[in-house]
Amino acid sequence: MLTIKRLSGKDAAFARTALDALLPPDWRDGPLPSVERLKAILSDRRIIIIIAEGDNSPVGYVSGQIAPSLCREGDTATLDDLFVSSASRRRGIGKALVRAFRSEALMMASRPLSMWSGTGADNAACRRVFEAEGARAVDETYKEYVWDVVTD
Repeated sequence: MLTIKRLSGKDAAFARTALDALLPPDWRDGPLPSVERLKAILSDRRIIIIIAEGDNSPVGYVSGQIAPSLCREGDTATLDDLFVSSASRRRGIGKALVRAFRSEALMMASRPLSMWSGTGADNAACRRVFEAEGARAVDETYKEYVWDVVTD
């Protein structure tokens, strides 16, 4: 049985354990956030982190946030991460997570709400999920930039 749950500050220890179990090394930019840091993140109502569990084990998650738009009325929900474990793919879990994220965003955001996400051009599975859940691909190309992490 699949359970989909939005996490809150009281779920920080569970979130840390779930992320540790789910995220492969190539998705990690360094150490995962501490339980204390996750509690602060999850206590911010504009941050949405939803976990999917199957047979009492995490099988996927979606995360993102809601922010006001300065270019128009309303808010923008940005879906940052969508991850489903390789053993759990092709079972509708990604679609269920996107639906849950959209539902949470609609409950919380100022209208009109726009929702945005992106994925690698070679990530056919993620593109299929987004399109099946009503997203349309925009023929834009962009160059991605990353700043080095400041540690002091």
